[in-house]
Amino acid sequence: MIIINSKRITNFLIVFTISFLGITCGKEKCPKPDAENLKATITIAAGGLAISGSAGSVKPGATVTITDAVGISTIVRANNDGSFFAPFGQSNAGIGDSLSITQKTNNCAESDATNITIQRP
Repeated sequence: MIIINSKRITNFLIVFTISFLGITCGKEKCPKPDAENLKATITIAAGGLAISGSAGSVKPGATVTITDAVGISTIVRANNDGSFFAPFGQSNAGIGDSLSITQKTNNCAESDATNITIQRP
């Protein structure tokens, strides 16, 4: 005879449902970074990649994560006006490649990604 504890099953189903739906400990996701205020360029003279966001592109003080197509990431903290600058030397991404940018603050879970394409300066 098998005895099943219904309270354990109910708790498991609640946790599974919450996990499946992407609900994170009562925190809502931050909004996506504002794609219109983001810029990714190759700096030819310096031979590297730079990503910047003008004021208001992310939440002030947010942790901004930039990831290239092969999963290499760099993380910077946004300024008080929501702007940021991130040199990204370890990436081999080039002109026309896409980068994924997310933001996270203490008050919200990591946002969905905004994708931008690397342009010539």
